[in-house]
Amino acid sequence: MKRSSRRKRSQRKRKTLLSILYTIAGVSVIAGFAWWLELHRDTDLTDPTEGITSTFKDTDVVAESPMRFQNVADALGISLRHGPGPRGRTLPEDTGSGIAWGDYDGDGDWDLYVVNFPGPMHQPADSTGYNRLFRNEGNRFTDITNVAGVGDPDGFGMGASFADYDDDGNLDLYVTNFGPNRLYRNRGDGTFEDVAAKAGVADTLWSTGVAWGDFDHFLTYAASLVPFLPEAGVSFVGWTATVSEVVLSLALLVGFKIRAAAAGSGLLLLTFALGMVLGDGPKAPLDASVLTASASALLLYVYPHSYLSLDGRAA
Repeated sequence: MKRSSRRKRSQRKRKTLLSILYTIAGVSVIAGFAWWLELHRDTDLTDPTEGITSTFKDTDVVAESPMRFQNVADALGISLRHGPGPRGRTLPEDTGSGIAWGDYDGDGDWDLYVVNFPGPMHQPADSTGYNRLFRNEGNRFTDITNVAGVGDPDGFGMGASFADYDDDGNLDLYVTNFGPNRLYRNRGDGTFEDVAAKAGVADTLWSTGVAWGDFDHFLTYAASLVPFLPEAGVSFVGWTATVSEVVLSLALLVGFKIRAAAAGSGLLLLTFALGMVLGDGPKAPLDASVLTASASALLLYVYPHSYLSLDGRAA
C-alpha cells in the first residue's frame, strides 16, 4: 500500500516536472520566433505613410465612387508635418493627434487648431514639431501660432477642444498631452495664456479626448426634480446619480454581474422618471425615453440567461 502511494506521488512529481519543462520550452520557442520576426520584418520606420492610404486610391472602389475630394490644404495655407522625424513605433505616436475647429477671434469664420508632437519619444525634440493655430481669413488660413502663444513645444499632443469655459465670450482652448495638459485662456486680443495649473486641470499623466460640460447646470436641473431637498441634498443626489450611472453602465458593457447591474439601472431610471414627472410633468420622461430604457433594463434583469457575463454567472 505504501509502495503504491509512493509510486503515485512519484508519477505526479514526474508529470509536474514534465509540464514545467514543456511550458518553458514552448515559451522559449515562441519568444525566439517573435525575436526572429522582429529582426526580419519590414517595419514602418522607413516610410510611415506607405500602405496607409496610397494603395487604396488605385482600387476599383475609388474609381467607381461618385464622391470626390480635392486636397486644398497647401493652397489655403495649411501646411505642416505631423510628427517630424522617423517614427519610434510607440503607442502615444499612434494615438495622437487631433484637431479642433472654433471661431476663437469671433469674426464668424472657423479657425483651425492642429495638434502635433515633437518626434519620437525619448529623443531630442524637433523644433518644427509643435501645435499650430491657423486663423481663417475667409479665403485662406494664416499660421498665427507664435503670436497667439499656443504652440506648446514641450507637449506630446493628443487632442484639443475649443470652449468658452469662463463665459467671457471668447473661445478658450484645452489641449491634452502625453504629459501635462494645457488650458489656454483666450485674452480676447488674439493671444492666449496657459492657466491649466491654476485651474487644476494640468493632468501630468496621459490624456487623449476632451469633453466639456456644465455640471452646475446639471445640479440646477436636478434641483428641479427634487425641489423638496435642501441644496446640500441636491448636490449629494446629483453626484450619487452620476457615479451610479457610470458604474452601472461599465458593468453592463463589460458583462459583470449583468442581472444586478440591470436591476440597478432599471430602478435608477424609474427614479429619474418619477423625478421628471414631479419636476416637469408626465410628458418629460416620455420625451427622453426614460421609461423605455428602464423597461429594457428590467427586461434584461428577468431574462434567465447571461451568456456574455464576464464572471460566468447571471448575477
